[in-house]
Order: sequence, then structure tokens, then C-alpha cells
Amino acid sequence: DFGIWSNIQIGMDNIHNATGLPWWATIASTTVAVRCSMLPLTYLQLKAQANVGRAVPDLRNIFGLFRAAMKQNIDAKEKMKAFKLFSMGVKSALRLHRVSLTKMFIAPIF
Repeated sequence: DFGIWSNIQIGMDNIHNATGLPWWATIASTTVAVRCSMLPLTYLQLKAQANVGRAVPDLRNIFGLFRAAMKQNIDAKEKMKAFKLFSMGVKSALRLHRVSLTKMFIAPIF
């Protein structure tokens, strides 16, 4: 048993037998159907990426401030405080722009 690949093969064979379409048409129609079924997920992914695009200027500012803090001659305790502020800033910027990192990778790439 080959898992998902055998299930896809069985499904394609069933579609071919049920519709009577030639193989080339079965493959083409199944491809179109699968891609159309992915459209809602693709839409969510594009919206999530647009939100990230709006957050980029804020994130660049936060990274710049963090980089400047790390260049200063400070001890490890102060660097840890700077990192915590950096982390809070990134989380706040992502929350402000409603960024969901999981939604960015929800749709498979074909």
C-alpha cells in the first residue's frame, strides 16, 4: 500500500469509469476541480500575505531599533531586556496588522 498515491490512483480510476471520459480529459478535469477547490484557501493565504506586507515597515523599524541596541556596549542583562522588548514589539506589530503566520502557509503551492 502506498498511502495517498494509491488513493489518488483509485479516485482517478473511479472518475474515469464513472464519467466515461478519456484519460486525458479525466486528468484535466480532475486537475481543474482540485485547483478550484483550493481557491478559498488561496484567498485566505493572499489576505494573510497582504497583512504581512502592511506590517513590514513597522517590523523594519523594530529590527532597526533592536540592531542599534545590540551595537551598544551593554551587558548581557541589558541585551536580554532589549531582546524582550524586541519580541514584544514584533508580537504587537503582528497583532496590530492582524498577521496570522499559519494562514500564510495554509494553501499548498502547485
